[in-house]
Amino acid sequence: GVSKVSFEMLKMLGLNGIFVFTGIPAPHPAIGVEADLIMRNLVLKNQAVVGTVNADAAANNRQLTLNVNGPATIAGAIGATAALGSLTTDSPGTTVLNLPTVTTTGAQTYGDPITLGSNLTLTSSSSGNITFNSTVDGAVALTINTSGITRFRGTVGGGTALASITTDSA
Repeated sequence: GVSKVSFEMLKMLGLNGIFVFTGIPAPHPAIGVEADLIMRNLVLKNQAVVGTVNADAAANNRQLTLNVNGPATIAGAIGATAALGSLTTDSPGTTVLNLPTVTTTGAQTYGDPITLGSNLTLTSSSSGNITFNSTVDGAVALTINTSGITRFRGTVGGGTALASITTDSA
């Protein structure tokens, strides 16, 4: 089940953020969560931390959109076991990508300033465009694999130089 610590974390975050449950073991009974109470106590405009996210099945390649006015951190692989259809981050906040891979079948659009926290490989398996609409910084390697278009519309490495950038290496 989910430990008491997880629910205590939700209380602690309160108005400051979101805690995403990942890896809850399936054989245990369902956990009742009062979603209306949680939503009333969380302000979605502050910050978000997202762990590993996959589509529920390869045939159901879901879209993930992060609309956060504050900082968002993605700290788990995205689409590693079942690719998402697309990934989009909005422009008001900032996003830290501290994960090894993002895999989608379609487009990836990063609308806000991006900070890379670890070596990262972005892949679109069906020719989706991968677009950075703002800055990209981080002293790590960035690899982009798509037969679609890769676009950098902001300064790359202006704040912190990237160790390397490789595009279309697949």
